[in-house]
Amino acid sequence: MPKNVFELIDDLISGLQQLKDSLAPLSALTAAAAPKAAVAPKPAAPKPARAPRAPRKPAPAAKAPAAPAAKAAAPSSARALQGKYMAAVRVLSKDKQEAVRRVREQEGVEAAIAYARSLKG
Repeated sequence: MPKNVFELIDDLISGLQQLKDSLAPLSALTAAAAPKAAVAPKPAAPKPARAPRAPRKPAPAAKAPAAPAAKAAAPSSARALQGKYMAAVRVLSKDKQEAVRRVREQEGVEAAIAYARSLKG
């Protein structure tokens, strides 16, 4: 039958106590033969010298205030047409989008926008 955990711990403690008792004469002999020497800590290794830093640069002179940024140019007519085309096409089904794409390739963007709007309504 297996032992209880507490019984195992008690057995281990008693075994350690017996070991200490049997080794006590040896520790007395070694302590008398060679007194403990104080162990001095090792001195820290010296840090390598750093190269001197370069002197700081003087602060730049104050600049004149910059001119206000130019406003963005109005979108080109091609970009505006692209936006209208995308808005007209995105609400259509895939089949209708293909038909509008074919019209755009053959007749141009304005005709494709008009065709897409007619399909939508």
